[in-house]
Amino acid sequence: LVYRLTAEDVIDPEFQFVFLLMYRSFTTGKQVLSLLRDRLLVHQNPQPNENASPLELRISNFLKRWIDDYFIDFEDDKLLMDQVVDFIKNELRPRPSLTQICDRLAEMLSHHQAGKKRVMIETVSEKPKPITKRTACKWLPPGSCELFEFDPVEIARQLCLVSNDLFRSLTALDILASTKGKTKVHHMADRFNAVCFWTQLQVVQLKEANTRALMIAKFIQVAYECVHLNDLFDAYAIVSAIKSASVFRLKETFQKLGDKSKAKLEEVAALLKSDLNFRAYREKLNSLSPPCVPFLGTSQTDMLFIETGNSDFLLEFGPDVINFEKRRKTANVVRTLLQCQQIKYCFDRVEEIASIVESLECSETEVGLYEMS
Repeated sequence: LVYRLTAEDVIDPEFQFVFLLMYRSFTTGKQVLSLLRDRLLVHQNPQPNENASPLELRISNFLKRWIDDYFIDFEDDKLLMDQVVDFIKNELRPRPSLTQICDRLAEMLSHHQAGKKRVMIETVSEKPKPITKRTACKWLPPGSCELFEFDPVEIARQLCLVSNDLFRSLTALDILASTKGKTKVHHMADRFNAVCFWTQLQVVQLKEANTRALMIAKFIQVAYECVHLNDLFDAYAIVSAIKSASVFRLKETFQKLGDKSKAKLEEVAALLKSDLNFRAYREKLNSLSPPCVPFLGTSQTDMLFIETGNSDFLLEFGPDVINFEKRRKTANVVRTLLQCQQIKYCFDRVEEIASIVESLECSETEVGLYEMS
């Protein structure tokens, strides 16, 4: 695999991506570095004026990407850090053709050791003007949440900013480890549940069917706007709340829901249905360009099926033959999510809305919400 990674006659960024993401499942960073050193010995005693060979360039470029994308490997393993520094200093730098490359590698290591992070891309399009106008909701009882006085478009934007910040804080390794236990991905699950349960609470705590219908209509519009902002995460959380047992059983309330609201609910719900392995959702996600916020549950399920349904080794070829195709399938799932992170949303923060949607809480349990309804 390391030979393929540094092959002199081919450049394969996709293979490099899969290897860097997945190598921990079948080897260690120290062994990878040792094999890189062995590969470098193929090209010994370069002449002073000789240009860097394809092999030297492949090894150097691989190190650049490893350090830049997965510095945590070196940060968490002091011995590996010492070894890569030694490799650059004593194996690569003596080669005149690699002097500038070694300077760049040393600079990257210092940059990451200082805790500096790469700046993520922001959309260059003009920011939409925030919609701060309030419309009094006379149908709500006194003391109700002020959030509903704002335009659903702006509410969706502020929800989107919160969820997108959480999502973009995840690394490839966070996503990869999410099927094996709690990682930072659980913050996304907590956020999903917070939006879902808080939405249910806002509906069921109202006493009259008319006001409940108006509240559901408001949330449907927010979910609808979330879809148009490519925020499938919050749209799914809101629709899950509306389709929950505590809300969806309110037959009289739904009879009072307007036809337009019903049509929008069905449009968003159809996109997020689990039928045919979430086919509609997957087609939508694959058609989107970032920025977007996906629902991670389907991706976690995909990775779990790949993990349990494929052997780590191809035993028919020998006990130590690595099943790299299994790793490629998992990496492709992770890659789809990483592509969604590439661009940041370009909305202004509206403090009156953001302060509410950042701290959504529901003290009631699912049973309690059902009883309230």
